[in-house]
Amino acid sequence: MFTPAPVQTVEVKTKGAEQRPSPPTTYEELVERMPHGGADSPQIRIERYQDASGADQWIVWTGGTIEAGFPESSTEPWDNRSNVTAVAHTDAESLEATMQAMRLAGIPEGASVLHVGYSQGGIVASGIAASGLFDSTLVTFGSPVESFEFDDDLARTHVEHTEDVIPAVSGERRDSLNGGTVVQRSLYDGGTPPPGDDPLPAHNLDRYRETARLIDQSSEERLAPAIDPLAGLTGTGEVHQYRADKVLP
Repeated sequence: MFTPAPVQTVEVKTKGAEQRPSPPTTYEELVERMPHGGADSPQIRIERYQDASGADQWIVWTGGTIEAGFPESSTEPWDNRSNVTAVAHTDAESLEATMQAMRLAGIPEGASVLHVGYSQGGIVASGIAASGLFDSTLVTFGSPVESFEFDDDLARTHVEHTEDVIPAVSGERRDSLNGGTVVQRSLYDGGTPPPGDDPLPAHNLDRYRETARLIDQSSEERLAPAIDPLAGLTGTGEVHQYRADKVLP
């Protein structure tokens, strides 16, 4: 069941997509640009900018789980099989797809990259950031990332809702964060979640956008290092979006 399938990643054009975006400057803007995936939609977004010195700064977004369960006939890499294998640090198809997208975009090893991930995308982003292949910073939302060992100097922020069970999937938090910052927020203050059909309302990306907005209003100094690469970007950038699918026999 957990033997990885080959994946094929291609660049896609989405209707109405902005081709020359302005650089994001806040946590909320990072959430706003998160790809949602779905049928024939991109799961990966990459933007390229230059800083004041003319050096390239890359931002790579990876979205959350799209296919629930473990269907053998699905071609979606962002499924529960990738959730399990990514947390276990084995060959996750979603991670391979993201690496393919980064190569297609022309990101060289050692480049300055801000990795941004939501849910499963945060596991993928953490795995790539922890690999040491790039000069990385990292921001995750609602992601189980406790199984990763990060370099002490890797600036990162992990955003979690107290009522969101997904970040707990990777196990109990270690005493040392190895230089990272965890932002926690209780959505319901011990109360009952709002009625509705969403089985995981605290994991909803819109709720994380609300939390990101609150983060941007904070003067807490520990929130700055992870998004420091955004501060010196100039002009407009270029955006690329990528769709990956498993190649089934």
